[in-house]
Amino acid sequence: MNTHRENHTARATTNHHATGEVSTSLNGNILPADWPDIISSDDEQKAYEALYDKGEDRSKPPSHQHIDRLSYTLRNGNKELRYLAVQHIFGLDNRNHPQFVAIKENFDRQKPQAVLYEGPQGDPTSITEEEAYTRGEKAYIQFLVLEYNKNLQPGERPIVMESCDLQPQDEPEEYRKKGYSNEEIAAGEVLKLMYYEAQGLKNTPGLTDEQRAQRMQELQSKYSTNLLAHVNPEFFSWAPRSDGQQWNADLIKAEIERQTRRPLQVDFDYLKLPRFKQMFNDARAFRDKYIVKKIAEAGKAHDRIMTVMGSGHAIRDKKALEQFYESTADRRIEY
Repeated sequence: MNTHRENHTARATTNHHATGEVSTSLNGNILPADWPDIISSDDEQKAYEALYDKGEDRSKPPSHQHIDRLSYTLRNGNKELRYLAVQHIFGLDNRNHPQFVAIKENFDRQKPQAVLYEGPQGDPTSITEEEAYTRGEKAYIQFLVLEYNKNLQPGERPIVMESCDLQPQDEPEEYRKKGYSNEEIAAGEVLKLMYYEAQGLKNTPGLTDEQRAQRMQELQSKYSTNLLAHVNPEFFSWAPRSDGQQWNADLIKAEIERQTRRPLQVDFDYLKLPRFKQMFNDARAFRDKYIVKKIAEAGKAHDRIMTVMGSGHAIRDKKALEQFYESTADRRIEY
């Protein structure tokens, strides 16, 4: 019985490489020549105002969840895209977080035919609920799909599940096209992972200032001890050093400190540095163009799609997806 279920899941997973350029909308109309046009950073920042109520103190964290205020639904006839805008929250401490509740309720309500997620393609055959909470929203939506596909009733079809993101092995070449060196690419990758983990800790609710500070110290210690613990070892083969040496923790640390001109610090906002800020903006553009095209491909193939992505992607992709669906986004999701 288990083999049968795993085969169901395998058949439900599609090829994560783009199948071709999307040039027409869902209704068959020609899309603009610059489609998909990704909005500017300034316009993206304005969208985050939706997290606050009128008169709310902007110096404090917003009172509303990203998934509540930045998610949206697009409809065109029997076609529906439900785009869930999430924060990168993980850990068993967060198992009752409203974001996980919202993901589950939207999944149950929409009954998607295809689920698209952020990050590298993964084809798990099983995930426990505890593992899902521990790893975050990507693992959690994978868990929901796997559980559904395990219990198909006669006549039901398995849910398709795949990444709609540019895959890690393809990113370095996109950076090089923009003029970045392999040293910048490698340092940027490690800085990004540290930054995201630190931001996830800052977004963890229910911690006192003392607890948060203690966990940040533990995070600093972890990266100081093993800087490359969470980096895909293959990544450095995709961005080899120009001097022919093999990347290691000491060389990466030295490169980061050379480029940032400061000691390694996990909660340092590296995006304040102009070169890394430009690198981030270039990455968001080429990633989101790819993401929008993958969602559009899925939109032509399936009626009901659920996309679970970071809220920045949801904001940046909205205009282009409205053009593809020829529909105005409903900014509220129902659950």
